[in-house]
Amino acid sequence: MTDAQMVTLTVAILAIFLGTLFNNSRITDLRDSVNRHFDDKFALLSQQMKTMEDNVLRMLGDHEPRG
Repeated sequence: MTDAQMVTLTVAILAIFLGTLFNNSRITDLRDSVNRHFDDKFALLSQQMKTMEDNVLRMLGDHEPRG
């Protein structure tokens, strides 16, 4: 194998290695973003369910006999 072939092979291997590291960091950023998005949506859903529960309990209280 000539020196030019060795340099070409080394550059190719380094490019693959660096590309893998770069993509892995971007996937981690994406995963963090998705987790934050789901946490926000679940918090909103919990708030809405609490409001609905309060409304249902209020309506049931309005219909109880006042004997």
